[in-house]
Amino acid sequence: MRVAIVESWGTSLSWWLRLVAEGCDVRVWSDTSDGPNGDVGKNLVPKETSYERLIQWAKESPEDTVVLFCESHYGEKADVLRKDGLYVVGGGAFADKLEDDRKFGQDVATACGMHIPKFEAFTSLSDAIDAWKGNREGGVFKSDDYLESDATQVCTTGDQLVEYMKHLRERYRDRVKFIIQELVGGRESVDLDLARYWDGEEFVGPCELTFEHKRFLNDDLGPSTGCALNAVWFTDDYSFAEEVNFDSLADIYRRYGASPGVYAYNFRLSDDDGNAYYLETTPRVGYDSEMTAALLWDSLSELIWRLATRQGGTQVSSDLAYGVRLSVSPYPHETVDAKDEHSAKGIPLPRGLGDLYSIPFVAYQVANDAGEGLYVASPEGIVGLACAVGDNLEAMGDDVNEFIHGLHETVSKLQARTDGVAILQADGAKLEALGVEVHPALAKGEAGDENAKRA
Repeated sequence: MRVAIVESWGTSLSWWLRLVAEGCDVRVWSDTSDGPNGDVGKNLVPKETSYERLIQWAKESPEDTVVLFCESHYGEKADVLRKDGLYVVGGGAFADKLEDDRKFGQDVATACGMHIPKFEAFTSLSDAIDAWKGNREGGVFKSDDYLESDATQVCTTGDQLVEYMKHLRERYRDRVKFIIQELVGGRESVDLDLARYWDGEEFVGPCELTFEHKRFLNDDLGPSTGCALNAVWFTDDYSFAEEVNFDSLADIYRRYGASPGVYAYNFRLSDDDGNAYYLETTPRVGYDSEMTAALLWDSLSELIWRLATRQGGTQVSSDLAYGVRLSVSPYPHETVDAKDEHSAKGIPLPRGLGDLYSIPFVAYQVANDAGEGLYVASPEGIVGLACAVGDNLEAMGDDVNEFIHGLHETVSKLQARTDGVAILQADGAKLEALGVEVHPALAKGEAGDENAKRA
């Protein structure tokens, strides 16, 4: 099997490495190959110098090649390749529209029976500021335009929302496409991602469920990031969102010609009325959810091939996977030039980190200097994940934290959360209180006690 990979920032490096380890012939092209992240994967995986060269390579043997799009915003390219008869996973104009047009995503969700929080759509921050002045309630600000990973903000009062939008207007611009969404649920509500795999014709395999926390610091303090810690498991039970009609969703996907791939739906389970409210869609490889979920797949190459050729999914483990994002300063600051004095690019990493795609370490933005070894290959400083798999979250958490502290002895600038076990157990308890069955590794009570005894 041959895999031509299209990427942006190098955060799917562990997939490149795993595909090579599984015997695939892999080529990678990144549209930042000439930019600050161009070194990612250097001396680790074969890379092409242009998109055209990558596709030329793919077309040399189309019958056994899959073009894998790991990021959004390559929709037109992906659709053209599919029309040319190539096997494609990820990408597509439909996926781009789901992610870039929040109202469109909500319309799709509504058509399939999902509960939707009330919202208003805007294209001007000034218009929204005028509308929210006075005694209006707060809400959740969500931009269609990428501003920064911390741009989505929950504001409990109208005044907070107005002040936040004034800040955005001063920092960026007035013309921004966004929605303001009603706050649903109380303190005991819980967010949960439900992902399904789509083979171009139907949804296949079990559901992928994810607890994710974005806040940078312990106790959910600090700015939001792409992800700070997460836990992933697979199940056939999605009764918490039983109003979701996957048959109707499949009809819509077929109508729009959705590319094969993974599509995640983010829900908030409300403690006020027990409903699961749709919040947004991630129609692509999720960071860090899919990097963590990959620890549970029997074969990444088999999954990609079976999705591309409409043969269903692959076998998965019944365990829980746990991942904690590792970084070095200046992360979570994102707009750092490679030549900036605060750039993380070039910070050395120790030898002995393993194969870079499985326990205990999943690499993100790293490269290999043939003479000196591994180093951080991005100016913002995303290193990877410390990870574990099992049926006892406390034991997994001990393993992950031991790895983090050991790595910190060598990489003094290392940053990571160490409170994931308590945070995720609290999520599990909230989910149980809402009447939803959780993975045994997360459950408290007798099941958790038995798991602890076995460890």
